Amino acid sequence: MKFLSILVKPVSGACNLDCKYCFYKELAEELCDHQRMSFDTAHTLIDKALASGAQEVLFAFQGGEPLLAGADFYQDFTDYVASHIGNTKVSYSVQTNGTLINDAYIQLFLQHNFLVGVSLDGPKFVHDKYRLTPKGGGTFETVLTNARKMQDAGVAVNILTVITNESALRAKKLYSFYRKYSFEFIQFIPCMDSIQVEQGSLDTSLTSENYLKFLCELFKLWYRDLTVGNYVSIRHFDNWVRLMQHRSVDTCSLSGQCGSYFVVEANADVYPCDFYVTHEWLLGSIFTHDFSQMLTALEQSGFLVQSHLTRSEACADCPNENLCRGGCKRDWVYEGQQGRSRYCAALNAFFTRYRGHLAAIARALR
Repeated sequence: MKFLSILVKPVSGACNLDCKYCFYKELAEELCDHQRMSFDTAHTLIDKALASGAQEVLFAFQGGEPLLAGADFYQDFTDYVASHIGNTKVSYSVQTNGTLINDAYIQLFLQHNFLVGVSLDGPKFVHDKYRLTPKGGGTFETVLTNARKMQDAGVAVNILTVITNESALRAKKLYSFYRKYSFEFIQFIPCMDSIQVEQGSLDTSLTSENYLKFLCELFKLWYRDLTVGNYVSIRHFDNWVRLMQHRSVDTCSLSGQCGSYFVVEANADVYPCDFYVTHEWLLGSIFTHDFSQMLTALEQSGFLVQSHLTRSEACADCPNENLCRGGCKRDWVYEGQQGRSRYCAALNAFFTRYRGHLAAIARALR
């Protein structure tokens, strides 16, 4: 393999916050012991990754809250990589709630060129509705302060914003807020329900109707700035332009297939996707399997082909399939054995309205 992407969960699902829309909470309580990944496990993971034959390896740290592992964990991890790297190109990213950032982390991120994704849901009145401490306190001030501190130090900061059914109606306020603080790399993520509840049944559940309103309002603001030379990177819009250019994208939900990375939990268990960390999809352990064996296990498990076999037949004839690509199957709703994205109507309406704009941007950027 040329590229190996590994989502490392050094504390599994352990977290210092109690976000009210967190889909991972129940899964983490069922499967994970919340112990920190041992140095031995981390070193074995690194050894297996560097021995995989991949020309490039990405270690992407997530949680829970991955910074609970402590700066000493990351210093040891990066030191061990540096002493064993050989000719492999290694890169790092981390996705954090932003509350535990300190000078030690900032220096480490700068030293090793980490891309840091910070969960920030917009202005205080939006962010502090759901992103709370276990005692119910808001986290906005801490997160914004730490994000700006990293920005000022030169750390590559990417903002991650969860879109709930309510915040979807505030696209202008969200966009204006990020422009005010010069956040120029943003991912807007539809709120994902717990796998244990009926999809779309919660107050936070994003409806297709409100998602369409959000996309249209956001695109108009983004396009207006783009046309006067003020480019802001919004991941979905960037990727749709890339698809218009017949280029690869950086998210599996728009690639048309699953299986683009491995998830390694703190106890060394390996899974094919962060949304499917369940007993059914356990691929093996870092201690007993190498990545080629787990890739074979993945291919034999049916996980990769399942999305093709169960995808709605209507997708094949859809004029916007080349941009939608079916989406993440975790967002699918099913009719019998066939599934399609719960946002199918929203995406089709959006592409009908703005496909020409995306095509024009794609041509201009060739």
